[in-house]
Amino acid sequence: MLKLRALVPLSLAALLQTALAQHAQELAQEPDYFEIPMGTTPNSMTPINTLLKDNLDANSFSARFMNYFVSKAATASNDSDITLQEYQHVMTEYRAMVQVGTPAKVYNLLLDTGSFDMWIYGSTCESEACKNANNKYDVTKSSSGANLNKTALGGKYADGSGYGGFRVTDDVAIGAAALKAFEFTQVTSYVSQGGSNRFNPSDADSDGIVGMGLHPQVLASSVTNSFIEQVISSKALKSNIFSYFIDVMEAGGTATLGGWNPNLFQNTTAAPSFVSLLSDDSIKDGKLALPLLRVIVSKNGDSKVVDKFTSHASSSGAPEGNTGSAIIDTGTSQAIVSNALIDAIGSAIPGARRARVGRGGAFTYIMDCNSKAENGGPTVTLEFAGGVQITVTALEYVSAPVNGQCQLMLQGADGGFRQGTYLIGNTFLKRYVTVFDYDQRRIGFALGKGRSTDASISFNPNAPGVLGGVMRNFRNYQLVWSSLLLIFGLLLCGGTLLFRRMQLRRNGAPSQMGYKQNVPYYAQNAQPLAPFQQPVYPVQPMYPNQPVYPTQPMYPTQPVYPVQPARAYYGP
Repeated sequence: MLKLRALVPLSLAALLQTALAQHAQELAQEPDYFEIPMGTTPNSMTPINTLLKDNLDANSFSARFMNYFVSKAATASNDSDITLQEYQHVMTEYRAMVQVGTPAKVYNLLLDTGSFDMWIYGSTCESEACKNANNKYDVTKSSSGANLNKTALGGKYADGSGYGGFRVTDDVAIGAAALKAFEFTQVTSYVSQGGSNRFNPSDADSDGIVGMGLHPQVLASSVTNSFIEQVISSKALKSNIFSYFIDVMEAGGTATLGGWNPNLFQNTTAAPSFVSLLSDDSIKDGKLALPLLRVIVSKNGDSKVVDKFTSHASSSGAPEGNTGSAIIDTGTSQAIVSNALIDAIGSAIPGARRARVGRGGAFTYIMDCNSKAENGGPTVTLEFAGGVQITVTALEYVSAPVNGQCQLMLQGADGGFRQGTYLIGNTFLKRYVTVFDYDQRRIGFALGKGRSTDASISFNPNAPGVLGGVMRNFRNYQLVWSSLLLIFGLLLCGGTLLFRRMQLRRNGAPSQMGYKQNVPYYAQNAQPLAPFQQPVYPVQPMYPNQPVYPTQPMYPTQPVYPVQPARAYYGP
């Protein structure tokens, strides 16, 4: 019985280790995510009706099993790929092919984690931007479309552009994520950057925007869920994750729905380092924002803390929280940061000089294009609550040449985008694969393929909130949990043996362990006593029946991290 009991925990550990190994094998085989890479033609896209029928089952055993630990990473490619391209007239702004309507028509739309609404230039729009658009949407031309006869709330962006129109529903598909009767805006009026009614060539670089953020809670009664929120509700993806990658040449990249692709990582055996989202007014406003502690500028071994945050502006403008806020926005080509950071970078680049941006007080620096290199200027590090740090170099924050000149892909403003707030666009994101985990309300970073490890992800163990920040490596989970289970089994076995030995001593039985089950100790001696001296020992089981340790779940259900929002979007 003792040996049998000792084997119980070891057997459980072995079974769970086998289950984890089988799960890892599943991950290597299952197409859990959908890539949206460069260069796929519209004719190679799967029709919407097929996608709607073939959405993946999110309730598989493996998906439910690993939900106890971490959102599952994607490890295999999928045939459902659509195009991402850099804008023709805007550097480091990217668009994807999206199918809308019946018959399906392809539109080039920006995938934007900084906003929640989806809109497309409408066929009846008379604004200059609409007149010059490459593709216009007409709800009357789609058999699956419907006019809701409802005025759209519209919206305004940080660059001064904005739109208005009316609400429609139609079938929409991005990669293999397809929705029927999804509600969006057919645009009837559009204002270009800076609030101008004149045509800006960049207006024609895309046909609209798909908001990949979360809808503002303050507008919950008057707006519908964003595209990604409805995809989550429809269980179209095994993991409710959107990841975003820009290649080193900056001409394009890959968006991934349903997980992340480690083949896009500089180290394919690594996994993202996650930071939990802010859960204050940022959520109510629909922002995907991280708690920002410090901004550090370093050159030649000398480091200087340029910004240190103790609060950030709420939606009302009042300070809240005890950290800054970094809004992670794939729809912003640059980044809006503090004047102090702009000057710290510009003053450290030989020959760089200030230049105004637009009509307001925003400014940047222009410089010789030789500075666009990893050693062309100081490094800039963002440190988040929990200790995760991401660093970028001049290769990322200096633009490509325009008329023989380059500039910082950063704009300065007093206090940042808002007081205590940075708007983190593609200037910072392009060095990393950025992973938006909607279920667990967090954003992760992994150094992108082709990037040097000289400036990468680091960790400050002394940063406030270290327990909330995690440096998780998905590929180590199997080893970690298997080891813990094995240790648990060994401890349980050792505890059982020790307990039995103490019990035997208390009952007056010999303490040596070389006995045979159900045989009295004297019967094991080679020289039995003479018959007249031999006492009668009643034969009793040495191991009275005891209940086996009750089976308990090895992985108690724990609450999933709460979910959150996104963008440089001012709202209606």
